[in-house]
Amino acid sequence: MTAPRADLPSLLRVLPPTVPHRLQDVQATLLERVVDAAHASSQRQGRPLDGAAGRGIQAGTRAAVEAFVALVADPGHELGPVREVFRQLGREEFRDGRFIDALRSTLVAGTQAMWSVLVELGEDSSMEPRHLHVLAGALLPFLDELSAAAAEGYLEEQTRASLDLGMTRRGLVSALVGSNPVDETRVRTAAEAARWPVPERVGVLVVEGADADQLARMVSADSIGATLEDVAVVVVPRADSAGRLTRVRRAVKGRRAAVGVTVPLVHAQESHRQAARGLRLLHAGVLPDTDLVVCADHLLTLILGWEEGLADEFATSALAPLLQVEPGHRRTLEATLLTWLREQGRVVATAEAMHAHPQTIRYRVRQLKALFGPALEDSDERYRLESALRWRVLSPG
Repeated sequence: MTAPRADLPSLLRVLPPTVPHRLQDVQATLLERVVDAAHASSQRQGRPLDGAAGRGIQAGTRAAVEAFVALVADPGHELGPVREVFRQLGREEFRDGRFIDALRSTLVAGTQAMWSVLVELGEDSSMEPRHLHVLAGALLPFLDELSAAAAEGYLEEQTRASLDLGMTRRGLVSALVGSNPVDETRVRTAAEAARWPVPERVGVLVVEGADADQLARMVSADSIGATLEDVAVVVVPRADSAGRLTRVRRAVKGRRAAVGVTVPLVHAQESHRQAARGLRLLHAGVLPDTDLVVCADHLLTLILGWEEGLADEFATSALAPLLQVEPGHRRTLEATLLTWLREQGRVVATAEAMHAHPQTIRYRVRQLKALFGPALEDSDERYRLESALRWRVLSPG
């Protein structure tokens, strides 16, 4: 069981002056053994021994040995400088793409080498066993101090890098959905900085909420997200593939979301605009109440509802002849006309669809022909009327 940091001074003060003097005598040996052990550990990990990494390990080793010898000589010795050395080593571990466990392994190897030198001192009777016991009790918490400092540095650098990466990714998403077409050179440069493999085609997902990063991870490893104007925006590569769309549905379950049509990357803004419009139409009650609006399934509705109020004006203009009929019967004629147009003018099929008698449908059709005249025989006008009626059915107003 190791002693906490606060106990180290009281633990070491029981040692007589001969112990620190003997450690100072063998300090060069301690350093040599610990450096050799650290290098051997580094080689096993495949870590280069030359360059900045090798120099960092050597500097850390020297600082650790000197600090421990100084601490034994003066239990009140301040460990701040050696802690900072190992904090910096922790930062460099993260920057070099290694796990903190690799540095801990090197620390353990160095501590074992230091202990082996101390054991040799006991074997040649230059240090009493009870004093070795005290040194062992101090060596382990000393190791914990350095290990904790390295972990702090690693975490600090990880947090900083995460914040930087988050800002870079937010900038990338903003660039993708902010202009059409996007500047490919700018996007590729930003994508490299954001560690994002550039896809050929994407669909943009818009979701209520501010957890864009989490949503992106839930959808796929190659999706990228950012919160823009209090809305989560996720750029999803190959969003129209069956498996990817299934993951999107799972990620937004219980929420309100829309995904735009999958388009070439340079036109990501178009997909974003579609998704944003789809979400607004969902809120307005124009689109069916669902977790996810797939814009590809509602293109006509999106076209009709693109400019707010315009589709209502279009429908009012196209269906103006029906204003001559009282409101209750007007709704019946609108439903009949829409069904009749969908059934391409077939009376029996229209009657079956509306659960009505064919004679009733023929009577209503005669009324409609009297109201609309030749328009019902013109294919372009029929399309115009059907579009207006579809919007009238969809629009809650």
